[in-house]
Amino acid sequence: MFTISTIIFFTILYNIYWYFLRKEKSLKGKNVLITGGSRGIGRLVAEILLSKEQVNCIVIWDVDQNSLQECQSTFSKQYGQDRIITCQVDISDHEKVYRERDNLYELFKNRKLQNPNSECSGSIDILINNAGIVNGKPLLQTSDDRINMVLNVNTISHCYTVKAFLPEMIKNQNTSPHIVTIASAAALCGTSSLCDYSASKFGAFGFNEALRLEMKHLKYNIDTTCVCPFYIRTDLFAGIKDVIPYLFPVLDPNYVANRIVQGIKKREEVVVIPEMLRITYLLRFLLPVSVFDRLVSWMGISSSMDHFIGRKSSDDTTSVQSDSNKKNL
Repeated sequence: MFTISTIIFFTILYNIYWYFLRKEKSLKGKNVLITGGSRGIGRLVAEILLSKEQVNCIVIWDVDQNSLQECQSTFSKQYGQDRIITCQVDISDHEKVYRERDNLYELFKNRKLQNPNSECSGSIDILINNAGIVNGKPLLQTSDDRINMVLNVNTISHCYTVKAFLPEMIKNQNTSPHIVTIASAAALCGTSSLCDYSASKFGAFGFNEALRLEMKHLKYNIDTTCVCPFYIRTDLFAGIKDVIPYLFPVLDPNYVANRIVQGIKKREEVVVIPEMLRITYLLRFLLPVSVFDRLVSWMGISSSMDHFIGRKSSDDTTSVQSDSNKKNL
């Protein structure tokens, strides 16, 4: 009991420090790349960064060309054409990731030549690995191709995008570069009908943790943040109902997007939404497995996917489309 109370006490102190005492870093003038950013949480984060944080430029990589075109048009009118770049990129293809990285650097170089007095870096300062897909079916009802797709997009692509932009981040550590991993509460607690998705998010969480420790061990001044939200009320998780409305409600996407930006500014290493989910860390290791499983079932988490519908459209981002290499500038 002493150990549990001590952990809770120091957790409360730690959160007070992060939320109220830690100084926020400025995002003004930063170049930000968001994967899967043409709609949903990625798009909301882009809007906040453009409208409130005065970032220099937002780069959005996605597979949905129609959403990219609409996003390019809307953001260009609202915030200026030079502040938004959209490109159709299949991030599960490492060759295309590296090729589009090179094209992006060339674009930044040309812009720098046109405006030599600009203080903005010619590289990506903040990388937000946001793209994600979900099948939402029991394992035996999920094809091998769909399983591979989830793992490639939700986990393995993070290795490609980080490898693509990390070298320049290391060269420009004075710009306070930042790598953000959008994981999930499914990285903390698995559930029925999300075997492949939970595996991919556990992988993303583990990748972020190892990367964070690697950056510290190598003494690189590069921040990392891993975000683990509960179900979010977007079309990606359409049909999901509140598990326990007051403790674990389906989250408002605007709240989640603002919380992500706050986590970046505060340089929080792990952001769990809602905070109550942090107790999962404690319970999964303190309770016997059978007791933990019963608790998860009693809370309704095991049945939370029973009414899942998901995103239904011809341009569904749950299917990775081919990269046409068409960029909107």
